[in-house]
Amino acid sequence: MARKPDTGSSSAIDGRTGKIVAAIILTIGIGALVYMNRESFLPPPPVEEEVALPELAACLERRLEAVETMRVENLLNDAQYELFKSRAEAFCIYKHGDADSAPPASQ
Repeated sequence: MARKPDTGSSSAIDGRTGKIVAAIILTIGIGALVYMNRESFLPPPPVEEEVALPELAACLERRLEAVETMRVENLLNDAQYELFKSRAEAFCIYKHGDADSAPPASQ
């Protein structure tokens, strides 16, 4: 079979315009990928020092001291001590901690 001779008319896709459009699409695609993954390319922002919560520290000190006193006076066994201690910590975090560390409210 004989090949048809080239008539000289070419599509816009084959010419200079097509190459420019392809380069633009490639650039947009690479830019979109970089933007979507920007967190892996850029260093994380500096972490600020956690602000001390004096109310939380004071609450924990008071509550845990009271629980420890009950244990020393043999009012609590080991299981009760652990339970009271965890409840005291949860109460203080709920009362004075930030919303991210607070336990969910029971219904």
